[in-house]
Amino acid sequence: MTSDYITVDCRLHSEFELAILRRSPLRLHWRDADGATHISIVTAIDLQTRQHEEFLVVREGRQQYEIRLDRIRQHELL
Repeated sequence: MTSDYITVDCRLHSEFELAILRRSPLRLHWRDADGATHISIVTAIDLQTRQHEEFLVVREGRQQYEIRLDRIRQHELL
């Protein structure tokens, strides 16, 4: 199966790494796999790579989930 993943800019990757280290809250605008748009305030926990795709692991309240990096449309450190 071929992925439609688009590699993200290294600068963006570095910004997420910094947010993880600082446990800084982020406001993310992103689309899920079905194309639905979300706006969430989350805490970045980790970055993971699987099958040549990169994911931001986040926590929102008690919920933890992954967002594929190329689906994040906008982010803001809070």
